[in-house]
Amino acid sequence: PNRVFLISFVLLLLYNIEAIQDPPYWDEIVGRFNTAILLKQTGWDFRQLFVLEPGYYEGGSAIGKSFLLTYVEAVMYAVLPPAAIFVLLHVMTIALAALAFTLSFVLLEKRVGAGLAGLWSGAAAMLPMWNGQTAALGNDVPAAAAVMLGLYAFDRERYGWCCGWVLLAYLLKSTGIILALALVTWAVIAAVAAWRTSRVERQFSGRDISLLVGPLLLIIGLRFGVDYGEGMEGGAQHLAQGLGRVMGYGKLCIPLLCLSVPVLILVSAGFFLRKGLWARILAHRLELMITILVLGFWASFVLYVHSLPRYASFAVFPTAMAMCLMLPRRVATGLGMVVLCWGAINQHGLLLPKLPSYVGRSGEYLERSREYLEDLASNRALCKYLEENHFERTIVTKYPHLHMLCLPELGYVSRALPNVVGTGLAPTT
Repeated sequence: PNRVFLISFVLLLLYNIEAIQDPPYWDEIVGRFNTAILLKQTGWDFRQLFVLEPGYYEGGSAIGKSFLLTYVEAVMYAVLPPAAIFVLLHVMTIALAALAFTLSFVLLEKRVGAGLAGLWSGAAAMLPMWNGQTAALGNDVPAAAAVMLGLYAFDRERYGWCCGWVLLAYLLKSTGIILALALVTWAVIAAVAAWRTSRVERQFSGRDISLLVGPLLLIIGLRFGVDYGEGMEGGAQHLAQGLGRVMGYGKLCIPLLCLSVPVLILVSAGFFLRKGLWARILAHRLELMITILVLGFWASFVLYVHSLPRYASFAVFPTAMAMCLMLPRRVATGLGMVVLCWGAINQHGLLLPKLPSYVGRSGEYLERSREYLEDLASNRALCKYLEENHFERTIVTKYPHLHMLCLPELGYVSRALPNVVGTGLAPTT
């Protein structure tokens, strides 16, 4: 594992070397970094952040307060220049992406061998959206790495460690709650299977059950007690809208991941729903767990009204693992090669449909691949041009260009432009 991690880290670092000094982009600007800069400016005034400061839709900076990395960045801003912060965070993101790849490989290797494990872990790592996020400074790769650590601890039946990784995943990004729910769901199904097969020795102790349910209870306390995380808007009124959004994203941004959902349903049904169902559930703990996890993620993606394509980073490696483990070996090999080649060719959206003009500059859609890096570069050039040639003039703009021009800590300007006026509160589209 150490060698796999080192090799993957070095390769990812070399691949992303041109982006390693890039500042934050789009949501990263108005979210975590905006809040971290507020903490620095107010001298860590938590009353200002949690009580007085308006939220996103009111034009304030109390946006990234639910993310652990917000506070890490605030500490970094207190002791380091912005350029050094960006480099360190990029290296951390790349290391966590390498860790996710390594854990996927390790979990698969002992079941299917190194060749197929490497193929599917590599195919996951080459998906355009995931690979694009390895060059970003967002929450998605760190949270996905924490989820993979949780799965690794789960596979080794180290439920205490699993509990810790679940909580970390949630503090990095609120989608971590899905792993907590998946653990509880798996525990219930496995307990029923143990009872139905009279395999008393496989039933859970009270300690095991408390460790599996514990993260969910703690997350509920954080969510309702401290207002952490983002809410899910459920119900029939959002179902049609959510399904339409997934279909739209599937067409323009993440086609393979969206297509994988019906495939996974069919594959998992064929894998488990056969003679000896309950025994198979007990014998294939990891396969059941990742199936519950991936399908649970997509259910939340449909129901949550503010889902974005890059949120699917959560499901990239678990989906690849499910396909590798439950498809017939020849089918898994052929499909893995197709996915790997498709991803390798498609890093900058070559095989994806052209974006409609009205979203052609929207980070929401450009983050489907490394296309957004060109938009980031153009934003830097624009801000530099305005600073050097129109510093005193009145500039009317929208989020996140308002932040880029007014907060030098974001790395787009060296000094705040004095006459910038914001129009609207929605990010630039």
